Amino acid sequence: MLAMLSSATPAAFEPTRDEPQLDWDHWFPSATALSANASLPTTLPFTPVEPQSIDATAARYLSPNGDAIAFIYDSPTYGRLVIVEALPDIPDPTMRAQSFSNQVAQSKLPQAFGSASIVSIAGEMALLTSSEDLSRSMVEVVKNGVQFSVLGPSLQPSVVVEAATAALGESTSTTPPLSS
Repeated sequence: MLAMLSSATPAAFEPTRDEPQLDWDHWFPSATALSANASLPTTLPFTPVEPQSIDATAARYLSPNGDAIAFIYDSPTYGRLVIVEALPDIPDPTMRAQSFSNQVAQSKLPQAFGSASIVSIAGEMALLTSSEDLSRSMVEVVKNGVQFSVLGPSLQPSVVVEAATAALGESTSTTPPLSS
């Protein structure tokens, strides 16, 4: 699957034969668990945003080097849902849009696995990537200088878009793709 993954997101969304399966219960190795009642850390290099409109309480984890935060939900609506916040991999919006477009184009090549399309999440351009069988999808979006990676072990494209839209505090209706 093609995806522009945050440095805070595991390097492979879909493991190859030589890579271990993702641990959906422990997002960052050696992470610091944060209390659900505690304020979000002020030591991150960005202002974290507590995801909105998710129908479950998050387990919250600070990455070992303190540059990202993960919110892990077991939602009745979405199932296991992981939202990782970090600084953008590509801070420049024009370069990020070009990267998204390149990934969409690459996903159409005959040797590509999975798909990529550009969607709108909370009024921002986002990259939606999906496994070849569409059983796992991920959204990458940057809003107010924070990169949000929204994914889960069994989220179809429309569901991950709905979850990302809900998490960023917008209406929960599915956003149609802008391009594919």
